[in-house]
Amino acid sequence: MEAIAYDRIWEIEQDMWWYRGRRAVCFELLRRHAPRGRVLDVGCGTGYNLKLLEEFGETCGVDPFPEALDYCRKRGAQRVQEASAEKLPFPDRHFGLVTAFDVIEHIVDDEAALREWNRVLAPSGTLLIYTPA
Repeated sequence: MEAIAYDRIWEIEQDMWWYRGRRAVCFELLRRHAPRGRVLDVGCGTGYNLKLLEEFGETCGVDPFPEALDYCRKRGAQRVQEASAEKLPFPDRHFGLVTAFDVIEHIVDDEAALREWNRVLAPSGTLLIYTPA
C-alpha cells in the first residue's frame, strides 16, 4: 500500500462511518465470543484496531509494510513487526484471537494465509475475518 493511503486512513478511521460501523459489529461479536489472552491483528495497518483489541488481552500486530508499522508505533503500539499474512513469525497455537480487518481480499494466496492463521490459532480460539468484498 502506498504511504499516502496510510496518511488518509490515519485521518479518517476514528470518525468515518465505514470504520465506526465495522468496529461496532466486529467488537460486539468479539465481546460475546472471543477468549481473553494473546491477540494477533494481521494486517494491522495504522494500529487503530490493534489498540482497541487490548481489551481482549496482550496484542501483537503484523503488517507487510514498514510505513504501517511506523503509524502503529506513533499510536503507541510497540509489539508490531513486519511480516506477511502467509508466513507469520510465531509458534503454533500461540494466539487465542486472530483478527484480519479488510486484509484477506488483498492477499493473492488467501488459502495459504488461512492455513497460516489456523496454525497460530490456539484450539478453541477465535478467528475474525472482516472483508468489504
